[in-house]
Amino acid sequence: MRDTGEEFACVVDEYGGLAGILTFEDVAEELVGEIADETDAHEDAPTSAPDGSWLVDAAMRIDEVSRLTGLPLPEGDSYDTLGGLVMAELRRLPTPGDRLTVDLDAARVELEVVTIARRVAAKIKINAAEAVNQEAAWTR
Repeated sequence: MRDTGEEFACVVDEYGGLAGILTFEDVAEELVGEIADETDAHEDAPTSAPDGSWLVDAAMRIDEVSRLTGLPLPEGDSYDTLGGLVMAELRRLPTPGDRLTVDLDAARVELEVVTIARRVAAKIKINAAEAVNQEAAWTR
């Protein structure tokens, strides 16, 4: 890229199809981590409510949501974002008010679609239920 003065390179797969585009920023971010600049989309940071719930941008990556909220949300091969998780679990396009429950190791999390933008979730409310103690559940 540097020798030819190109700003990006097309990555081709083994069949000759376009696999993606690579920029200098991509290479630099692989070396030093995320680089924020004026061209990056600005995601809203998750905000917590007094009731313990979180309001999260649906375009936020699952690993980032987990890191910021402390909830170990499941990652999958078919999605990268919180909105993708919701669509994968619903198996359809979401609508405002849709709710689903995700079982974690020691807790249950309820996800509620708050707003929609361009047919996909824009904001999602995360409600973390109390940790479920399996032994106590069997003795009751």
